[in-house]
Amino acid sequence: MADPVATALARNTLRRILVGATVTGVHFAVPQLEFETAEVPGEPYVQLFSAWVLHPVRPATFPDDPDGTDDQDDLLKSVALRHKVVEDVEVLAPWPHLLLTFGDGSVLCVHGKQHEHEAWTAGLNCPSPATRVQVIATAGGGLEFHFPEDKGD
Repeated sequence: MADPVATALARNTLRRILVGATVTGVHFAVPQLEFETAEVPGEPYVQLFSAWVLHPVRPATFPDDPDGTDDQDDLLKSVALRHKVVEDVEVLAPWPHLLLTFGDGSVLCVHGKQHEHEAWTAGLNCPSPATRVQVIATAGGGLEFHFPEDKGD
């Protein structure tokens, strides 16, 4: 499970990348949301490897384990995400559930409790892999980071 420092770093990194961004595309082979923003150079994205739920409003609590999901329902809900604007990003603890709050008050919760594989990956695709930013919710609930190397210019 992620420690408080890693959780805060993930939250702050993803807020910088995603707040103000608009969902412009949804890929279905590997479920992925693509965003557009003028705030940062590159292409923000979130890959949904774990169960996720789109709540019409923020619930009082988020369970550690997701309820059963319906793939057909998920497909319809993912299409409904297009054109939503991200207003806030949170990464919960102890399990790194990723929460995206949109301008209409709806909240996307990507469950971070995953023991066998990554739960989600979010970041910024850039023309050069050396400048790519990634936050990964790893198997077991940890967080991993990939940041551009500082060349010390």
